[in-house]
Amino acid sequence: SLEEASPSDVGPSVIVHAKYSMAPPTSGPVLQEHIEYIKARGAEVWMSGQFGGPTGGEMMLLRMTNEQAAAFVAGDPFKTNGIFDDVSIASWVMHHNGAALLVAAEAAMQAAAGTGTTG
Repeated sequence: SLEEASPSDVGPSVIVHAKYSMAPPTSGPVLQEHIEYIKARGAEVWMSGQFGGPTGGEMMLLRMTNEQAAAFVAGDPFKTNGIFDDVSIASWVMHHNGAALLVAAEAAMQAAAGTGTTG
């Protein structure tokens, strides 16, 4: 049940902060490659986007160690094309409410996928 969900239900997680060396593209092939790269990792990328204004972005990555996150970021088209400049990765321990929210969201996504509905 949701009341019993805990951080161990999620596993290791990290927050990635990337400063931009230039403004990220708002369209074009590099943006599409970045989006597809993130989508390919599915549930591991819990959230991502611009954070703190136009100079940087954040990603919350679930079920990844710091080392796995570093490898993931190294392959991101924003990194390989020089958009991500200074990247920091920090371990993140999700508290119980966050774990419960994640468990509920994953259950809803699985149920929608099983019925062919999306919302």
